[in-house]
Amino acid sequence: MILFLSLACSPTDIESPTDSTSQSLRVNDLLLLAGTTTDEKERYSLLVEAQDLVSSSEDLSADFAALLPIVDQWANGKDKYWLPGEQQNAGEDGYLGGFFIFSVIPGQQDEALYPPAISPNSELYPLWCLYRGRMLIWAAIENAFLTDQFFAEGRECLQVAHNAYPENDVIGTYLGTATKWSEVDLSTGPAWASHQRFIVQQLQHILNFWIDERQTMDGQFGGGWGDDVEMWRWWAPLLIGFDVEKYKESQRLLATNVFALDRMAGGYTNIMTDVEHSAEDSGDTITPMLLLYPNDTEWQERAKTIANLMDSLWLAENNNQQQQFQSTYFTSSEVNDSANFACDTPYHSRAVQPAALLWQQSRDPEIGEIISRWIDGWLVATQLDADGKPAGVIPAAINFPTGRPIGSNTEWWNPGCHYTDKTFAWPRAISSLGRIMVATSWLMDDPRYLAALDGMAEMRRAYLQTGETGDTGSAEWAAANAGSFLRDALAKHWLLTGDEGYVDLLAIDGNSYTKFLLNNDTEPVLLDLERMTEALSVNEAFYTSEVRFTDRVIKFHSSYYNDFTEVEIPNLSTKTLYSMLTGDVTDPLYLPLPAVKWKTNPTDFAFWVTDATSSSFAATIYNFAEETRTATGELLRLEESTYTWQLTCPQETLSGTYTSGDIEFPVVAQQECYLSVTR
Repeated sequence: MILFLSLACSPTDIESPTDSTSQSLRVNDLLLLAGTTTDEKERYSLLVEAQDLVSSSEDLSADFAALLPIVDQWANGKDKYWLPGEQQNAGEDGYLGGFFIFSVIPGQQDEALYPPAISPNSELYPLWCLYRGRMLIWAAIENAFLTDQFFAEGRECLQVAHNAYPENDVIGTYLGTATKWSEVDLSTGPAWASHQRFIVQQLQHILNFWIDERQTMDGQFGGGWGDDVEMWRWWAPLLIGFDVEKYKESQRLLATNVFALDRMAGGYTNIMTDVEHSAEDSGDTITPMLLLYPNDTEWQERAKTIANLMDSLWLAENNNQQQQFQSTYFTSSEVNDSANFACDTPYHSRAVQPAALLWQQSRDPEIGEIISRWIDGWLVATQLDADGKPAGVIPAAINFPTGRPIGSNTEWWNPGCHYTDKTFAWPRAISSLGRIMVATSWLMDDPRYLAALDGMAEMRRAYLQTGETGDTGSAEWAAANAGSFLRDALAKHWLLTGDEGYVDLLAIDGNSYTKFLLNNDTEPVLLDLERMTEALSVNEAFYTSEVRFTDRVIKFHSSYYNDFTEVEIPNLSTKTLYSMLTGDVTDPLYLPLPAVKWKTNPTDFAFWVTDATSSSFAATIYNFAEETRTATGELLRLEESTYTWQLTCPQETLSGTYTSGDIEFPVVAQQECYLSVTR
């Protein structure tokens, strides 16, 4: 238990700095420049220069000795402190934040204080506060633990720094004042196209920063392997929507070297931790690599290893004669046998993810048999009316070996199965499990695997009619809370099969792109684009140089900033952009269905896919250039056949035939054109 005695950086504790005739005006000037600059390397150089001017007998010399190593590590982590290969922890152990994440805690005193304590009377104290304040805030953003205490002291520290260096915009942003980055030019084309181009440009800027400035020669980005691998999720529009060699090679470098780690020798991590984190090393490397290189046997074999581990180690028969995961903690060679973790949960979809994608791509019956056995267990558990869980509600956990729809806690919706109750609480990861259910039904050609989704859909319909939420844990409560988690699975089923059995729910609960496909309603998509534009118009440093943990690159505003400012910044989600570019209805993590990969410079054209089935494709396209240019795309979902394509522009119509591979067509300058591909 941490005792919070006081805030180390409380302004009320600071005495006025004592004038010191032994320090030159030059030192004071350098310290002011160091505090004002937002360039970390420049700050470090200025402080080294100032240190050289200070006599070793002065108190300030000891303060420099305490603070400069921290400044050095913050500024020069990649150049001087990056270590290749294995790390002690699965994540958070990279050069950006690993040196402080387990050292900085609110209320630290004396020898325990980090960074090492210096006197509040020191000329270096505001700079010390600058580093401690940011460490506290980023540690809380990363861990979501005792955030009120972390944020409170962090802001106290940064207020001290802000008082000393009021022109430092980065400090001001931490305290709630946005820093302008860039503005969208809506005069360059239709609003949707201009917004899309702006968003893509900003995302490219962010991604290029991480590749050029942060990625090391073994692929790390500085956050620790287990966090670095998650980054593809937000850059999927660029990685999956376009064919950019730089981005593909960056992803390959990271993924390849993750599997070069000793801990991955068995095809899955050997670090015993919860499935949310243990599955990242494999799920967030194999999945994007199979999407980029679906015929690469190396990555196919790695995905198949996951299926084999399920079959030989992770799954076991419960008392209901159904196959399930035995624990939330397991490795490539061991399953934790603690009763506190003896649960299968929807989050186990993360471990299954690569095998599910390989099954989708290859139709391998052996993989299908393993995954379908696991889903069979979930169908049985869903129908149980036990432990307070209503029949027909997908449970938050299945206990092993009893097969009961409950975890280590007594509440079915709050299963525990971990050291925290948050991770597996219902309905977390229902979307992921639901999409694997849809894939299983489609690949097995068996509607039985939709039974759990059918039942949840009926409950959702009843809730939407009555509005009754019921008591926590009731069927009504589950239906009231299922909408956003159920919709992704239902939308994937609709896009995949054309079955309109769920469109009534999708019209209400569907995301903006799904609603557009259903009824040509463009307004929700445009609103999403406007929100993305707003999010990417300010605070550039907080997507790039200020970020200390790579699984939080787009989380600064939602996890911290918006709690402390009068004008909130929209939370950044790139899912709508991914859908517009590819025709998929949600993210590509589970049952990805991208219909096209554009083989152009990402900002030469704007693309809005308007139809993406197995027998047709359509997109609105805008060419930003002042001359006609050729657009190229690889159509990914069309069944083998002969197709006719037609490009309709305001002043001309072109047509041709298409069978497979790339499709090329000229697009006239600065006009909205409509491409349709039909059988």
